[in-house]
Amino acid sequence: MKLRAIAFALVTVFCIATGCSGPASGPPGAGPTGVANPPFEGEPPAEPYVYEGETGVYGGMLVIPTAQDPKSFNGLTAGETSTTGIVNGPIYSALIGFDNIAQKIDNGLCTSIESSEDKLVWTFKIRKGVRWSDGEPFTANDVKFNFDVAFDKNIDNSVKSSFEQSDGTLPKVEAVDDLTVKFTLTEPNAIFLDNVGSTYLVPRHKWEESYKKGEFADRALTIDTRPEDVVGLGPFRLKEFASEQRVLMERNPYYWKVDKKGQRLPYLDRVIFRIVPDMNTMLSVFQNGEVDMHWNVRPEDYSLLKREEQNGDYTVQELGPGYNVLYIMVNQNTGKNKAGKPNVDPVLSEWFRNVKFRKALAHAIDRQAIITTAFQGLGTPVETFCPPANKVWYDKDASVSYDYSPDKAKALLKEVGLEDRDGDGVAEDAAGHKCAFRLVTNSNNQARVAAATVIKENLKAVGIDITYQGVEFNSMVDALQKTFDWDAAIGGWQSGNPPDPVLMKNIVLSSGMLHFSFPLQKSPSTEWEKRIDELMMANARTVDLAERKKQFSEVQHLWSENLPEIDLLVPNYFVAVKNKVGNVRSSPLATYTYWNIDELYLKK
Repeated sequence: MKLRAIAFALVTVFCIATGCSGPASGPPGAGPTGVANPPFEGEPPAEPYVYEGETGVYGGMLVIPTAQDPKSFNGLTAGETSTTGIVNGPIYSALIGFDNIAQKIDNGLCTSIESSEDKLVWTFKIRKGVRWSDGEPFTANDVKFNFDVAFDKNIDNSVKSSFEQSDGTLPKVEAVDDLTVKFTLTEPNAIFLDNVGSTYLVPRHKWEESYKKGEFADRALTIDTRPEDVVGLGPFRLKEFASEQRVLMERNPYYWKVDKKGQRLPYLDRVIFRIVPDMNTMLSVFQNGEVDMHWNVRPEDYSLLKREEQNGDYTVQELGPGYNVLYIMVNQNTGKNKAGKPNVDPVLSEWFRNVKFRKALAHAIDRQAIITTAFQGLGTPVETFCPPANKVWYDKDASVSYDYSPDKAKALLKEVGLEDRDGDGVAEDAAGHKCAFRLVTNSNNQARVAAATVIKENLKAVGIDITYQGVEFNSMVDALQKTFDWDAAIGGWQSGNPPDPVLMKNIVLSSGMLHFSFPLQKSPSTEWEKRIDELMMANARTVDLAERKKQFSEVQHLWSENLPEIDLLVPNYFVAVKNKVGNVRSSPLATYTYWNIDELYLKK
């Protein structure tokens, strides 16, 4: 109650100061219910994007919880969900869009998309009159600038690997004129359009100088950037960021979409992403009415929220098995840190790099116990990274089966040279090194913490001594992507939109930034990784669906056989949204309840 009172007081004071209790004032003109239209700037594009769904009403503020501060405000280079879940969509737009429900691409910022017959040349015509959120014109040169940055070998980002061609080159991007962009490929790319739609654009006029100075990767659009410099093409623009409190956004007055009545979107005046410390707090602030949606209802909270639907004036939706695969992995990085020391202790590295050791872990972990303990029985065991919800690409027969068997785990450990030689319950190698290491996960995710407890006990039963360490989410991301200072980690990853193999390249390829067990390899460290790289690159340039499925089934098999990560389960997905929010079209694909945030409105 104390937390609720403080939060309410903060929001109340903020609303008094900023006038967020109702529609923004503006020039006369009635909306669909007689509410004054908000103050948009200038005219919509000559050929605006027309939203054909339910017409909403203007006004009000939507409050959405999020579990972490953003690491930056750079939508182009961001790869972690703490950033992308806040900025990509609300603040930034890609050149083309994607409908999470229909599972198809739309033209987005373009009036037309054309390709040559051989799919090697793609031409995009941009809507005339589109402006950035600061009022500056959006042109083809902005698009070229973004892809120049994304394709720069000196800038790590999650975009590059999806476009990479089999010869190691990247597509050529040209601004033909102010409203025409042309991409030239050396080979067909099966989901070239999906890749374009996953590249969120930042303005050239703001960041070209920073890029030329070599500062874009580290200094552009950091969390310390002034709100007025965080300029995008999304429906909202940044107003204020208060660390560990909130990200406040206001309507982008230059937004380029209209509804079928010709009224400019978005309908909402403001959006607050309220930063909460953990999933328990996310639940309580939703129950208390302090936020308007809960986009990740844990299975253990489902029954509680379902019982209170009527009293709470909200609706809980079950979206079926999700796309978020829970996994454990060990650090296989053979590199050295800045001090010249190995990223992984050499003794641990010898074990971790041995596939028999990883298979021992796979047999030692009781997946069903994790589902029962951490997910209230609402989940599905998996043994590869492609979840069953991915109806097109999941191949159950491609996976190697790892039944729960402590005996098999002990036998494999013995083959590695690890057994309990002194009777203390912990396995040692011939030199007397104890099989002991650290296991980390983000402490604000209670399901992962609960999973860690089960895993710790499972591994103890086969002679592996685990020291569990809960860490802050962004610290964990830094360890996985920058310092590489970790032994074992529990994580999860979500399929892209759409959930196609090519959009998984940054995780699956050995050179991928998100290939966390050993990221950013200059060349594959193993033959199986080399084969996966070959298959994924071939898959990206193959158009025939049957052939692509055959290639990807082999990838799933190699992944399951060699275990760069030990995939454990997929939880069922649930969301809850206040009934006052209109145009809700929830999806198990990110960003769940607010992927269509420009269409959402508050019912009067």
